[in-house]
Amino acid sequence: MIMHVRGLLLLCLCWPLAAAYALDISGVALGSDLARAEAILARANPALKFKAIHSKDGSRIGLVGREVATGISAFDGKVEEFLRDEYLVVAEKTGTVRYVERNVKTTRDRLMSHLQVVQALRRQYGGPSSQSSPSGRPEVLINNIVWENDTKRRRYVGPVESGPCGMPTLERQEFSDGVIEMPKGVKDGCGTLVVAKVPRPTVDGILMVLPKPLGISIEGKIASYSVFILDGAAFTKR
Repeated sequence: MIMHVRGLLLLCLCWPLAAAYALDISGVALGSDLARAEAILARANPALKFKAIHSKDGSRIGLVGREVATGISAFDGKVEEFLRDEYLVVAEKTGTVRYVERNVKTTRDRLMSHLQVVQALRRQYGGPSSQSSPSGRPEVLINNIVWENDTKRRRYVGPVESGPCGMPTLERQEFSDGVIEMPKGVKDGCGTLVVAKVPRPTVDGILMVLPKPLGISIEGKIASYSVFILDGAAFTKR
């Protein structure tokens, strides 16, 4: 659940969304053609293995791309097989992409800088609408970051529950190829929504309670994060 910082601006401030802020993940943009998504993601990560997603009537409406690796778990220190990189792309039956998700996980010897991940997201999507940071130190302890744009492409700033999109819940959706979790409950006034989940390394991170790896600094590091982008018009119909 997203919680806003006490004292965060309560008045809704909106401004035009700058064109430089691309609503894509690894080059797969909202509104793009599903037929091109696999090639784009394969260039971003040649190790991905792809599987098509079909609706119950057999129409291709998406894909999953996964890179499986073996390494030392950041959570229990055991050598295991894990999903290092995972993408989910969902489109309408016309082939227009309406949802893109990425989940990244790494091993204990290749931890990611929490600050660098957050900075990269802000460069990609601009200033966020809201972010959770109970300590009041958002540059260090951000857990969830949200970017809400209304149907006129204006960026909302304020508590997430008062925004044009709100925070959707995740619901299991059945497809012919299996079951995946998809957002549900987007508000009618939503244009686009971006949600990044970045663990807080000194609060939520299991890494902090594990014995420190020999020669590896884990301070300010994280082992995973995720981000999704969605087209509000497609999800208010759900």
